[in-house]
Amino acid sequence: MLNNRYIKFVCLGILLFSGTLFPSYTMGQAPEHLLKAGFIEKFTHFVEWPASAQGGAEVMKIAVLGKSRIEPAIREIFAKTKNPDVSIINITSVHETEGCKIVFISNSVSQETLQEFLQYTKGKPVMTISDTKGYCNKGVLLNMIVVDNYVRYEINKGVLDASGLKMSSLLLNSAIIIEK
Repeated sequence: MLNNRYIKFVCLGILLFSGTLFPSYTMGQAPEHLLKAGFIEKFTHFVEWPASAQGGAEVMKIAVLGKSRIEPAIREIFAKTKNPDVSIINITSVHETEGCKIVFISNSVSQETLQEFLQYTKGKPVMTISDTKGYCNKGVLLNMIVVDNYVRYEINKGVLDASGLKMSSLLLNSAIIIEK
């Protein structure tokens, strides 16, 4: 007769391999926050910051405002690129954006804080990114959204033009353009 411990081990193995405990990994789909972090890394290849934004340093400084599952995912994705010239920080104040090329704004921030950050970064060579519906209309430069189970992105053309950033036509042509 089979012992009880062996039966439990076999049942656990079946659960693990059937995808019951870890469906997103066993079904071949990456979690949404990892996909979005990957998008952010790829966006950096299609954006050119003005020389004045370099500040003498070649470090890509990325800030995350608010609590979000995307921060550790951004760290993981950029660590895989083996680019030592990337600094990722969590911020709470507009003054901490100094020297940042990208600011990711999570949906955990208040509307007041969102407007404060957007006003502070307005007209500066800072790529503001979010993944919250409607944020592009509020003044975020690039907003990642899910449309029909695909991650798409919106670009606020007015914010882009005011920022002084140059964005590749490849990125612009595949975006949903918001004219504001």
